[in-house]
Amino acid sequence: MKQIENHTPDWYARRDRLVAFLLKEAASLDPCYRPSRRKAAGEFKKNDVIDTVLRTLSNLATLGRDARSGPAKLLNRLMSEGALVELNTATDAGAWQKKVTNEHPLPINEIWQRLCTDEAFRTADRLWQALEEYPMVTVLKEEDRNIAPDLRARSGPGRCSFPMAPKLAVTPGNMFRARRRADRGTGLTA
Repeated sequence: MKQIENHTPDWYARRDRLVAFLLKEAASLDPCYRPSRRKAAGEFKKNDVIDTVLRTLSNLATLGRDARSGPAKLLNRLMSEGALVELNTATDAGAWQKKVTNEHPLPINEIWQRLCTDEAFRTADRLWQALEEYPMVTVLKEEDRNIAPDLRARSGPGRCSFPMAPKLAVTPGNMFRARRRADRGTGLTA
């Protein structure tokens, strides 16, 4: 797997352990993952542990670290134009966070399905490549609701049908901190 600058050996060891766990579970014949009558034909079940590990790996690939949903929004420099417009006009980080969500162009469930069914995809390099190729994006909740049902069924760049903003030079969290410092310097704090 490609090495990313500025990460410690512990970071790589953690990432590699999580990837190895997912690959082992996907290749297992454990009946807890096998399709059930309630799922779509051939769709493999994923439990909370699998979901958490996949989201953690997505965060590592996108943000360089793990974070819960709220803090991830403040760390993610990838966003839609709509989320960026909202960010540029927002005065409060909490209010902005309530208007946006983290969207996965390659849905977490689809990654799990591919791991379970596609042996060629079930390698550490292919998994990591997919997570880097389709990083998590912060979008307006309204944009997320407007993803057409037919687009929800597929992955990739066409799935996120909203315009993307260029990658930010700084995180949204740093932008809010800079605004607070500027407001304190001018006496405009509430």
